[in-house]
Amino acid sequence: MTLDTFFLLLVPTYLVLIAYGQVGARKRRLSARARAIAAVLRVALPPVALVAVLLWEGDPALSHAWLPVVAGMAAAGAVVAALVEFVAPKVGA
Repeated sequence: MTLDTFFLLLVPTYLVLIAYGQVGARKRRLSARARAIAAVLRVALPPVALVAVLLWEGDPALSHAWLPVVAGMAAAGAVVAALVEFVAPKVGA
């Protein structure tokens, strides 16, 4: 499996897990603050782990090439979490 294929599988899975995690937190009736903390952890930890793996790999060209992708992944995750918080009450989730 190439790195491209890995990211093509990882990013959509990451976004789906963020959405399901946010809906699950709403269904457990967590407070807004607890949902926000859970969202930050859910959004931030996987990209931080990926950056650590890329930097540990030791190839500067590889790291510089994929860091914008990982940053975009984190930004997309934050948008998905915010949209779930905005849309979920309107659709009854």
